Amino acid sequence: MATKKVTTNARAKQNKPRITFNDALFDAILSRIASGESMNKICSEPEMPTRKSFYEWVANDDALRDRYAYAMSVRADFLFDELIDIADTPREGVKTKIDDTGKTEETRGDMIEHRRLQVDARKWYLSKLAPKKYGDKVNLEHTGADGGAVKVEVSDTERARRIAFALQRGLRAAKSE
Repeated sequence: MATKKVTTNARAKQNKPRITFNDALFDAILSRIASGESMNKICSEPEMPTRKSFYEWVANDDALRDRYAYAMSVRADFLFDELIDIADTPREGVKTKIDDTGKTEETRGDMIEHRRLQVDARKWYLSKLAPKKYGDKVNLEHTGADGGAVKVEVSDTERARRIAFALQRGLRAAKSE
């Protein structure tokens, strides 16, 4: 009985030779990232490094890390612009429905559901990629009655308990010195 070798090496899974770092290749990858392409798509090509190799390059060099961070911020702006284009541009398509009898019904029209999905996916991604710029602003305020200060009411018994506790801790600290 033949056994299949199981490997966790990304290069072996993709049958890719190890790609050594060169600046031109790195620039090409950053350019594609900045234009909205995913690392999955880029690194799936035979002449490109594996994701693991790319992230090792970035992790081991501060200058590369800064260039990658900049490309990611440009990607966010690119995706934001693309989001507006998707929302503003109708796309015609064909919807096919098959009923219980097997009868097919086709309708042509704007693929609004598909465009909504594209917009929502990009909005969610942008909120994670650049939360300060594209995330939802959450403003949390604590206010009391009628917008005034929050009042914390403590009973006399609770106040006495807290004072006794503080004094006891102080006495223990003094004895240990």
